[in-house]
Amino acid sequence: MQTAVFETKKAVASPVRDRVKKRIRAQAERLGPGGKLPKVVELCECLDVAGATVNVALEELEVEGVIRRRRGSGIYVAPHVGRKTVGLMIPVRDMNPSCFSGILVDACRRRADRQSERFLTYIQHLHGAAADDPDGHWALLEDVRRGRLNGLLAVGLLTGDELESLRVNDVQTVMMADESVEGVCGTVSIDVGAMVHMGVEALAARGRRRIALITPHGFRRSPHHPWVKARGQWQEDLDAWQVAMGKQGLEPRPEWTWEYVPTPDDLSGRVSFFTNEAQGHRAFKALWEQTERPDGLVILDDMMTRGALAAARQAGVEVGRDVAIATHANCGSPALLGEETRLMRMEVDAGEIVDAMFGMLEAAWAGKARRAHHRAVPRLCVEDK
Repeated sequence: MQTAVFETKKAVASPVRDRVKKRIRAQAERLGPGGKLPKVVELCECLDVAGATVNVALEELEVEGVIRRRRGSGIYVAPHVGRKTVGLMIPVRDMNPSCFSGILVDACRRRADRQSERFLTYIQHLHGAAADDPDGHWALLEDVRRGRLNGLLAVGLLTGDELESLRVNDVQTVMMADESVEGVCGTVSIDVGAMVHMGVEALAARGRRRIALITPHGFRRSPHHPWVKARGQWQEDLDAWQVAMGKQGLEPRPEWTWEYVPTPDDLSGRVSFFTNEAQGHRAFKALWEQTERPDGLVILDDMMTRGALAAARQAGVEVGRDVAIATHANCGSPALLGEETRLMRMEVDAGEIVDAMFGMLEAAWAGKARRAHHRAVPRLCVEDK
């Protein structure tokens, strides 16, 4: 297992050297660990290139751990060659261990250990989330170009250039996305609609009649801001809430919804974000200042719930008595530790998502790939006091 954090950096490409590297890498993979490659002069003749080009390619392959050169003996395939190398692309602002992406990284590492696979973590550095920022993707593009990756798991949508590079270099890709994406072998998402219905139904079963919806912006591309939740997804959340309320014979009032939408700073033009915890704090205060306060909350992010709980304490509100909360939660996350008896938790299992993503990769590697989508359905957990 290997984990790497890469900074943004452009590399100078050499088409001839890349072609030579790809040919030598393919031969090394055919030979397998410990296999002996031809001498440099033989590689020059076979590939019809100069010795300097072959030597540079061999130096880079040795740095990448594909080959080992032994003075006076020859060029040998490194022990790990033949193992799959899988990358995980994650935005840095979601790497708190209590958040989903941190749990996803841990689950991927454990899976890679079991399967003896190499695992790389690519961190996207978001500098204020301005649309023209490089987002730290150059390291991924460089590894794809050099043939270092067999598969990629991506949290959030990739750009057109990234998808094209992955396609051209035959890197199978699975994304966390709510819809089918052209050029990837599969997508995985959390069934937020099912979560909304589950939350409203659980609250209504406990006699709550004025149920509000709190949803975060999420990590979604939009034409204006690179990581702002698309309006279409917010509308889907809202539609699910309205339908769920209707099924329980309850009125879905517009003032009982809250969505945080980041706006560009007037001076810098960059988008300023509140953390999800801060969003939850602001949302609870805004809803509690209304004349007719909600008596139940469906919150679609566990860190927002942390913020809402803090705001409730400050306002002297007793959760469970004055207001009941049905919240998203991640299995194994400490985000809501100690609050279990006060909350109805709709838990998402990162292990299920990891298994689904790797299953799609393995099907693609085996030539059985068909574009697939998996929705992870949360389970309701209620602990009595």
